[in-house]
Amino acid sequence: MPDDPHVAQHNICIVPCGGPGAATRPASCGVDVTTVNPDMKKGQTVKWRAVLDLDPQPFVRDVVLQRLRKTKGYARLAGKPPRGFKFRLGDSTKAKLTDRTKPSGTRVPTFDADVTLKAAQVVRFAFIADLSDSALGEAYIFHLTPVGANKRAQGGLTVVILAVYGRFHRTRASNAPVSTRPPRLTCTKIR
Repeated sequence: MPDDPHVAQHNICIVPCGGPGAATRPASCGVDVTTVNPDMKKGQTVKWRAVLDLDPQPFVRDVVLQRLRKTKGYARLAGKPPRGFKFRLGDSTKAKLTDRTKPSGTRVPTFDADVTLKAAQVVRFAFIADLSDSALGEAYIFHLTPVGANKRAQGGLTVVILAVYGRFHRTRASNAPVSTRPPRLTCTKIR
């Protein structure tokens, strides 16, 4: 799929953060992501990049809004960045992290993890957004894209994190369509 310009929109996860009985102020929330080095013989370094999308293309906006309108607690797409966002990797994962999530001029907020993978290594990591400054009902669109040694995108995942009444909650996701424990994580593969 590297030649597909909409590669990150083929896999979309809606992540409501919080739920009934949780706190009345948004907090940190995220999703677990699993990835693999497809090369069975040699290691490689992959850059996982998270990009905040405050001005989505019409295709992305339409696909996301179709799903958000069916999600309890949704009010609007966020117009400003959350307090921050990041990848949290396990201690055994070698990575160089670059945090460019704070607004600066016209630069789009990003967070990068240059991850060194062994041959056929499977890695699970968390993508987390700090919603503590967010209004309830706001949704944030993030594009998570792995970029290989050849500097080309190798798939991707669009994660929409929605601030609803809640405390920290993290659910699991992969690049396959899944549905997991409450609060409901909705992932869809678009063809």
